Amino acid sequence: MRKNWGEIDIDLLFDFLVEQKGFSEEIALGQCSDVIQFAKYMRDSTNLCNSDEGRAIVNMYQMRHYLAHLHELELDRITINNRMLAVKEFFEYLIKQDKSTYNFVGRGYFEDTLLLLNAPDLTKPQGLRDKAVIELLYGSGLNLSQLVRLNISDCDVQLGLFTVSKADGDSKYAPIGQWAQIALEEYFDRGRPYLDKGRTKDALFIDKKGQRITERWVRFLISKYIKKVSLETNICSQALRDSFATHLVEGGTDASVVEDLLGYINTPTTQEIRFKL
Repeated sequence: MRKNWGEIDIDLLFDFLVEQKGFSEEIALGQCSDVIQFAKYMRDSTNLCNSDEGRAIVNMYQMRHYLAHLHELELDRITINNRMLAVKEFFEYLIKQDKSTYNFVGRGYFEDTLLLLNAPDLTKPQGLRDKAVIELLYGSGLNLSQLVRLNISDCDVQLGLFTVSKADGDSKYAPIGQWAQIALEEYFDRGRPYLDKGRTKDALFIDKKGQRITERWVRFLISKYIKKVSLETNICSQALRDSFATHLVEGGTDASVVEDLLGYINTPTTQEIRFKL
């Protein structure tokens, strides 16, 4: 059942998963299959840049597209997590084989971030709200105070812009990222109307009582999903927290904002993943 695909030696990957990672042959075969599908998607659907060494570069933007592709296949969340975990093991294998220049610092920080972004249950209004909150935190650089003060009138989803109040009382326009824009559209359509108890017509994000969310509520939300992903994937919750913090800072979020959200800063230097497909 094992075979080579392109430049990926599936035999070596299989042996790595069984002998070094301790997986059963059944699990290793499943992960090899997931890796083949990932590599095929990247080669067929993504414009990969090539470095001077002839190695493909896969960055967070492309990984987000891959995650969206898995959702388009209407796979359940656990299956998607398993596929993302297979990709993590694949990258670790590449490092062991010296086929990647990515510095994992012992793990893949943006794969962990994708698992966190994938954690909310999008079949429920609360999950749609939580997804939108996390996407805005992840992609906008807003601090907690700015996030919880956002009103519906501050967001123009069609234009991809929202108005942010500054400390001096002035305001500025900021872009809504592609993925946050999609999450907000879903929240407005299938989330907020079912959470609205008529207690506030202005607040963008409301809790189960229909009231504006608070900074404390947001901190609890992030901690809740970190614990959830940790239980589902056996990834240490502290490592997940570090990964999310790292990727926020790498994406341009001010360190003080991350510290306010997560309570501390521990962000190792990271780079793109470079490997042969």
